[in-house]
Amino acid sequence: MKHARWLFVFLLAAGSILLWGRTVSGDLRSTQFLIVGSSRSVLAIERSPSRSIPESRDAFYVWQRNWSIPVCEAVRRAGPDADQFMVLVGEIGFDGTRLRAERMHIDWDALLDAGSPVVLVIRCEVSLSRGLSRGRTGRAAQLIAGVAREHVRAARVQGVTIAGVQIDYDCPTSQLGQYTGLLRSLRSQPPGTVVSITALPCWLKNSEFRRVAQQVSYFVLQVHSLQKPRMLKDPIVLCDTGKLAGYLRDASSVGVPYYLSLPTYGYRVAFDEAGSFAALSAEGPAIWKPGWKVRVAVADPVEMARVVRHVRGRLPKHCLGIVWFRLPVDIDELNWSWSTLKAVMQGREPEVAFRAEVRNPGAGLYELWLANTGETNIRGMVSCDVVCESGAVRAYDILGDFREDEQGSSDRIRISGPAPGLASPVMAAWYRLDPEKSGHGERVVAGDVQVVR
Repeated sequence: MKHARWLFVFLLAAGSILLWGRTVSGDLRSTQFLIVGSSRSVLAIERSPSRSIPESRDAFYVWQRNWSIPVCEAVRRAGPDADQFMVLVGEIGFDGTRLRAERMHIDWDALLDAGSPVVLVIRCEVSLSRGLSRGRTGRAAQLIAGVAREHVRAARVQGVTIAGVQIDYDCPTSQLGQYTGLLRSLRSQPPGTVVSITALPCWLKNSEFRRVAQQVSYFVLQVHSLQKPRMLKDPIVLCDTGKLAGYLRDASSVGVPYYLSLPTYGYRVAFDEAGSFAALSAEGPAIWKPGWKVRVAVADPVEMARVVRHVRGRLPKHCLGIVWFRLPVDIDELNWSWSTLKAVMQGREPEVAFRAEVRNPGAGLYELWLANTGETNIRGMVSCDVVCESGAVRAYDILGDFREDEQGSSDRIRISGPAPGLASPVMAAWYRLDPEKSGHGERVVAGDVQVVR
């Protein structure tokens, strides 16, 4: 960990353990220790309390269940900018009769190459609340501890530093007392206690949440979730930044260190023929019924850049930094690009820029290519004026979803179409010119590319 220092290494004859300890003086946590190890060694890391941290940190959630090559490449790319990776490693659920655990297969080599500490995140489905209500708290704690222990061992074999364990559980607010019991039970289970949890804004003013928070070393405040629209015309909100200042005040008043989690992702939202909400999807294929209308909502990087400037300008009390949900992967369709996130992390609005290029692959043949040269993808349209040598055009075609907007003659047209994505230039048109009518200068000239909002 970038702000940690080694305290001691010693040997144990017992099994693999993961312990989080702290010394407490009154209401202040003066020292925190993370102990990670196996039957042969234990490492202890001292973490400074939040008031000693001079700058904000950035961490990234890695939420993919399939560690494909693009996911591994994204992790390696983000390593220099990551204080931590918070990696989904398991999921706990309740099927009505028994608790079950799913374990993810993690590419530890990619995380080792990235060089940043890893927090093991175990997601608990909302169905877990039914299991806790039926007296399965001890069993749930055993499953969570077991998943954590297995991944600690696997990470240690590969040389990856484990910074802790996090529970991601959207517990119903009315059942936070059960959650407190689960966290207390976890502290008595090998491999030990929970390091952190995710938290919802609606918990912050609940008196039971303070007891929940006292069981852990820090929490991650998730201020993003889809506020499901009722009708097609309703706004789709992923992060209500107007409420953020109040959330931060409430989180700071808890008196426990916390991260702020901000979104980078989006959804497709479908509405039926009557305009009522019908379904939604995130990454991956979706099947819509005929007649449904689909809207796309993605976190606004301009708005998030403003949030970053506000938080970084005066870091709220007890706030450790920002966790981004989720790490961009190049094959994502409903997520920011890495260049977009890099700009936003700096508090900048990502640059929007496009360029037109005329290529001449053969005698008399010209191609118009449009490229995104900025830092972000947009879901709008772009347009470009194209001028060809007078009287020389023998044939031309507009390709894909591009179209002619204005045409005075075949020598001068305006083309518009969907904005190309980063690193994905598209050919918008081709022209065949009469080689016998070649004059002086460029035969096909493209103007500046304009964004059509």
